[in-house]
Amino acid sequence: MSKFNHYDLKMVEPEFGSELTDLIIELDYLRKKSLMGSTPSRVFFQLKHIFHTLESVGSARIEGNRTTIARYC
Repeated sequence: MSKFNHYDLKMVEPEFGSELTDLIIELDYLRKKSLMGSTPSRVFFQLKHIFHTLESVGSARIEGNRTTIARYC
């Protein structure tokens, strides 16, 4: 039987002038940018779906899950 272990979580509060704060602000800015490029959107989203599926299969294999590729089709 498994036992629950409680861990107190701490909020990360980087200093305003730190490199981590700069990265967080830059990532937030990039999140607002719209995706544009020369690839047609239909092709882009099909490729995105393929890579997400491959990532899921790889993750399942790392975690020891016995899910087969056929289940993702």
